[in-house]
Order: sequence, then C-alpha cells, then structure tokens
Amino acid sequence: MVAWVTVAGSDMRRRVVRKSLDTSCSESDFRRMDSTRAWIDRLHARGRLVFTFDQARTDLVATTAAAKSALSRAQAQGLLYSPAQGLYVVVPAEYRTAGAPPWQWYLDPMMHHLKVGYYAGLLTAAAHHGSSPQAAQEVQVVVTRQQRDRPAGRARLRFVQNPRASDMPVVEATTATGRVRISTPEVTMLDLVAHPRVSGGWGNIASIVRDLGPLGSKRGWKDALATDPAVPRVQRLGYLLDRVDAPYTDELSAWLASRPARTVTLVPGGRREGIADSRWRVIPDPLVQAD
Repeated sequence: MVAWVTVAGSDMRRRVVRKSLDTSCSESDFRRMDSTRAWIDRLHARGRLVFTFDQARTDLVATTAAAKSALSRAQAQGLLYSPAQGLYVVVPAEYRTAGAPPWQWYLDPMMHHLKVGYYAGLLTAAAHHGSSPQAAQEVQVVVTRQQRDRPAGRARLRFVQNPRASDMPVVEATTATGRVRISTPEVTMLDLVAHPRVSGGWGNIASIVRDLGPLGSKRGWKDALATDPAVPRVQRLGYLLDRVDAPYTDELSAWLASRPARTVTLVPGGRREGIADSRWRVIPDPLVQAD
C-alpha cells in the first residue's frame, strides 16, 4: 500500500513510492528468513544435518534465486556452514561461536559431493588415535585429487594429495551424520614421515611415533606396507620406532630386506655426519628429540 502525500512536485511522490516498495521487500525477506529458519530447525530436529542446494530448493519450494538468497542469509546469521559449493551443514547454537560444527559431521558427505577419494590423516588422524603433542589449528585431509584449502570455522581444512588415498588402510569412525574415514596408526606414521612440513617438524613426528608406535599391529603393518611406500620413508620410520621400542618392527625390516636401500639421513637433506644405524641405514640427527 502506498501512502500519498499532498506536496507539490513529482520528485517527492516518487520518493514516497520507492520507500513503500523497499519496506514491502524487507517484510517479504523477513518472512522468507523466518520460513528458512523454521525449516533448518526441523532438519536439526530430524538429525538431517547436511544437505545440498538442490535439496534445499526442493524443500523450500523456491526458485533458484530465492533459494540462494535464503541460504546466503542463513549463512550470514551463522545458521549454516558451507564447506563446498552447493553443500550446506546445519550449525546448532552451541557451535555458532566457532563458526562451524565438528569436521567429522561433514567431511565424508563433502568428499562424496566433490567426488574425491579421501581420508583424514596426518596430525588429524594422530589426534584421533590419541596423540596430539602440538594442537593443530587445521583439519588435514589426504585426497586423491588436489583441493583448495578452505576455512572451517576457527580451523582450516588443509588437503594433501595422494592419488591412492581411496585404497589406503583406514578405520571408519561413526559420526553424527554417518561415518568418516581415518588413516590407521601405521599409515598415519608413514604419512607423517613423508610430510614433515605439515606435521610440525621432526621433533613433533618423533613424539607422535612414541605415542602411536605401541598401537601398531602385525596385520596393520602388513596392510600399510602393501601400499608400497617409498623405501627411505620406511627406513626413517623404522629407526624412530626402534628408539621407542615399538613392537612389530620386524615387519618393516623384513619388507626392506627385499628392496634396495641406501644410507639416508633422518632429516632429508641433513648433514651426512655420524655413523648410520646398522639396521635401518639411517644417519641420526642429534637435533631431533621427542617434544
């Protein structure tokens, strides 16, 4: 409804009409936002925490433009988090300050949405298995195809490429939305040695190996070594495992016995000074100590 005013000139009339239309649009937006919030609350109540844009558009009976607008407003209000284009996660009230719910809720649906093989690995997997000497402010994910790192509330999703990620031994942890793939302790240790820069350095790696080494099993090592890791990686890890008297290191030494191995430094590119360990052919680094 437009309220006309009795003033001279057409400019004032146009301004009043425009103000009335803007107010009408704002009220419509508020009604749509209330409807979207109620729909999000219903999803949460039913335990449906992850959904796609197409699912939202269908449920809201909205046009593409209207659905984009509604979801964008919900994100701005902290009701939703979008880890990937076209995918949304409900953010319950207790996680809105953090900006996103736990990564375990959406990682598996996200990677299926992107059609990328994955597992949570490195420091993230180490923490899952009970070792976190350095608290990482990122979720580290090993993927078959490289992905762009992205924010995850206060943390960050960081991706490391391994074309064979889909075939690596994992454990499947149950989550609020289904499951998530996490590397086994054995694969986690091999990955840490392979990626020292994203693993907090060699002192941090030595600390994690000290914690995870006792979790290794004969079967676990056979499965991990069946993925054919690089020989120097196994040498370095075997040396670190021996330092903490971890069990089943014979599995690693037997695997190495049938492969050509040269003498390597514990830290790649380190000085070749000192006497190499006779079992693993690794030259120690006196600066590497468990944190």
